[in-house]
Amino acid sequence: MIKNDKLDQKVLTPQKFIITLVNESKIEINLDHVYGHPKAPLSEKEYLEKFSKCCFSSTKKVDQNQVKRMIDFIFDLENKENVIDFFKTI
Repeated sequence: MIKNDKLDQKVLTPQKFIITLVNESKIEINLDHVYGHPKAPLSEKEYLEKFSKCCFSSTKKVDQNQVKRMIDFIFDLENKENVIDFFKTI
C-alpha cells in the first residue's frame, strides 16, 4: 500500500485503488461515494442492522426490545405528536 500524504485523511472520498497483480496487470477502482452515502445507500435491512449494532455496542445497556421500540417509533414518526416521546422508548 502506498499512502498519498497530500490528501486530507478526514475526507472519505473520492478514493482510488490500484491493485497490481503478480503478472503486472493492474485493476483500478475509483470510489466516488462510500457505502452508506445517499448515492450508494444501504438497504433497509442493512441500515436496521447497523442501527441495532450501534445500540448494542452502546455504553448504556440497550436490549432487543428497546431497539425494536425505537425502530417502531421512528417508522411511525409522522403519526407522533411529540418526538420527545422517542426517549420514553429507551
